[in-house]
Amino acid sequence: MKKIFSHLSLLLYLTSISLFAEQTSTAKDENSYNVETLENFKQQPTVNTFFTDSNLKVRFRNEYRNRDREAASKRQSDAWVNGTFLDFTSGYWKNIIGFDISYHRVDAISSNPRKDSSFYLDGHSGFDHGAIPAIKLRYDNFDFKIGRFITDYGYGGWEYEIPMINGSSIRPTPITVEGFFFSNKFNDNFSLYTLYTKREIGSFDPGLKWDDAKVGVRNLSNELLDEKPKYSIGGVYDSKKGTILTLGSRYQEDVSNQFASKFSKLIPLSDKKMVKIDAIGLYADIIGDTKKIVKNLPGSMNADSVYVYSGQLSYIQDKTVLFSAIGYVSDKVAPNTGIVTDITFVGDQTLDRIHADMFSYSFGSMYQFTPEFTAGISVPITSGYLENEKIHKVEGIGLNFIFSYNVKSGPLDGVRFWGILNRSEEKREQDNGESKNYSNYDIKLVLQYDFDINYNSLYSVNK
Repeated sequence: MKKIFSHLSLLLYLTSISLFAEQTSTAKDENSYNVETLENFKQQPTVNTFFTDSNLKVRFRNEYRNRDREAASKRQSDAWVNGTFLDFTSGYWKNIIGFDISYHRVDAISSNPRKDSSFYLDGHSGFDHGAIPAIKLRYDNFDFKIGRFITDYGYGGWEYEIPMINGSSIRPTPITVEGFFFSNKFNDNFSLYTLYTKREIGSFDPGLKWDDAKVGVRNLSNELLDEKPKYSIGGVYDSKKGTILTLGSRYQEDVSNQFASKFSKLIPLSDKKMVKIDAIGLYADIIGDTKKIVKNLPGSMNADSVYVYSGQLSYIQDKTVLFSAIGYVSDKVAPNTGIVTDITFVGDQTLDRIHADMFSYSFGSMYQFTPEFTAGISVPITSGYLENEKIHKVEGIGLNFIFSYNVKSGPLDGVRFWGILNRSEEKREQDNGESKNYSNYDIKLVLQYDFDINYNSLYSVNK
């Protein structure tokens, strides 16, 4: 924790020194600053925007996970952790150059050594990802960034979730990459993005060090055989009237080609009534050395291509949301390919949705009881095969109770508490032709506190 607060103190100190240096020539008291001084500072052109547009995002995320998946190799998980996330984003000096720097750490509060920690911890101990800055440049509508930076939509800083460019972590650790990023906003409706990645740490890489985070050809034991960077390009169309289309593709030599798209459309029906349509599509082709490795695997994961599609329809009326979703995964692919097929709108804590020739369905409802409290249920249903040869049928049904409480005012503004309580049953065919039933449960509870420290927040305190 000393490390964390030393980073926080340094960032706050640098910002305060800059504010103080600017205001000493006009403030009436050299030991304090007044509202007039801060307002004058805010209105200064070019150079001062480096400080006034700077922001320190702070997140404390306390998360508890307890589950038992009878059919899984690592069936039992038990982990209670606290994640600390600091992300400093500067403004642009003379509207040209700035920098970003982030630090995140996960500490174990409680962890059962006899059970798996479900990718929350490095074994059963804490870990951190050190802070190294990324330099960013801006010219007109062009933005360029190089270094180590976050590509996690769920941790803020991104207006859209773009396939193959960014993702959304569901863990206390954000997706972070090392490389360079370029974007060009052509107009209010269309933007283009490119990303080059040499190293990558995701939400399921606990304790992974940056020296071991190189991307490339890997075997099933996750050993790096050959470094191969990722090249990604994506685009966004936003009508600003309820329609959003995002496209993305990725090429990684000797690993894979991937193409994906997301579509969202909001259709107003009347006052406080609307329909929302969402769709996802993915196609991936395994290539080169990785394809040779995959072909030598058992048939359960030897597919050299895969496609996924999913759709969701939501009806929204005042405080009630009714939804239904469908998803399909064509083949079961090896974990060393870097292809993520668990991207459908059908979600569940314990049921697998990524086996071969697998359909998944879900329906449910959410209701906003108060402005702060929302709760609902979701029922997923799955049907597919455990291997690509379609020998063993697997079917499942689950029930998820979902709730969320957000504090929206007062000193605890920014605190959010949510959880998912899951129960499911799964039936799998055995070699003798008979079926065996498995019972699963999963509990996930999250307490999260987000707040920003920036010029506006400091100004409002002293106003």
